[in-house]
Amino acid sequence: MRRNEHGPLFLFDAWFVRDVVKELAPYDTATPFVERGIFITDAELRNLRVCYRMSRRMNYVHQSAGCIRMTPHSTLDALMDFLRQGCRALVFAHSHPRTDSLEATNPSHTDMCFMKDMFAMGANILGMIVLTPVEEITFVRFFSHYMPFRVRVEGRGAHLEQKKGQDYVYRINM
Repeated sequence: MRRNEHGPLFLFDAWFVRDVVKELAPYDTATPFVERGIFITDAELRNLRVCYRMSRRMNYVHQSAGCIRMTPHSTLDALMDFLRQGCRALVFAHSHPRTDSLEATNPSHTDMCFMKDMFAMGANILGMIVLTPVEEITFVRFFSHYMPFRVRVEGRGAHLEQKKGQDYVYRINM
């Protein structure tokens, strides 16, 4: 779904986004890259979503450079933690391997199927893809083809990419 000024505004602090990147895409060159995923919750104020807290680390049935499948128990525990605090998961963030192109931030077919399944179950969540940092710079894309939304990342070191076809891609200085 393209930019829609009537959807909720998801507001992220650049410091928090850097923490998400460090959790999901650590730039440890000694370890081979594998995808990781977490849920993010926020405070909801009418049409504003202030994103501020990550779920606990997930356990995986399958984890590789191109795919993750979380254990049902791990996913349930993460979501129940939010519900106990009166929150709900509104963002699913995961990592993609870094290439020299912003295209690496595009959602894969698997990403889109996951988002479609979540939406079908009533979870209107925003997708977030983070890339492994290279030379202290990374890119983050926010996406959903199932709900209108807006995103702002505020704070030092966050810059919205102004390239055609790159809606909601931010360059983040680590």
